[in-house]
Amino acid sequence: MVRVLDGHRFDDMFAHAGEFRASDHAVVHDLYVAKVRPAAQLPEPYAWFDVLATVPAAMAFPPGTECKMAP
Repeated sequence: MVRVLDGHRFDDMFAHAGEFRASDHAVVHDLYVAKVRPAAQLPEPYAWFDVLATVPAAMAFPPGTECKMAP
């Protein structure tokens, strides 16, 4: 199963531009910097925040950030 997932890329509702990183089997994905809107400024019921920036997965989880704990 690990060999099948290593390097696999995907997009879903939780992880845009997600990938199973082969070097440590971690799931890496784009991260979002967001600002929560005040309750009085919600244009619709579920518009709770504004995305200010997107940090690409390669920058958010650069190589070498793998877990160093012993197996």
